Amino acid sequence: MRTVLLPGILMALMVGCGAAELKVTEDSFLDPDTDGDGLTDSEEEELGSDPDNVDSDGDGFEDGVEADWYTDPTNPSDHPYEGGWPIDACRNDLTPTGMAEGDVIDDVKLVDQYGEEIRIHDFCDHVLLIEHAGFG
Repeated sequence: MRTVLLPGILMALMVGCGAAELKVTEDSFLDPDTDGDGLTDSEEEELGSDPDNVDSDGDGFEDGVEADWYTDPTNPSDHPYEGGWPIDACRNDLTPTGMAEGDVIDDVKLVDQYGEEIRIHDFCDHVLLIEHAGFG
């Protein structure tokens, strides 16, 4: 069964006996997602990523996933954390102010339990509990 409504409303294509459904809006035709990574071609152009490549920087994370996690889809060393730690949009907007209560500390790097280096400023909208042990 194939149903087509006027452009700008919605076009739906039913495949098989309801087994799969593809919904396409007029915006999909005006601004497609050529590589299917979750970013439209114009969003990819804005970010500098390749609209014909699902993973522009080859780091193993699709461009759309990187954009959702506020990482750079054109920089292979900037990607979501393997541990799934949330990365916040304000991560690159912080300016260190000092070490007193309420201050913003320097963007220090630590190693998590998975052996991955993490940046403190990536968690700018979260409360962090840092466990540290020293051995003598």
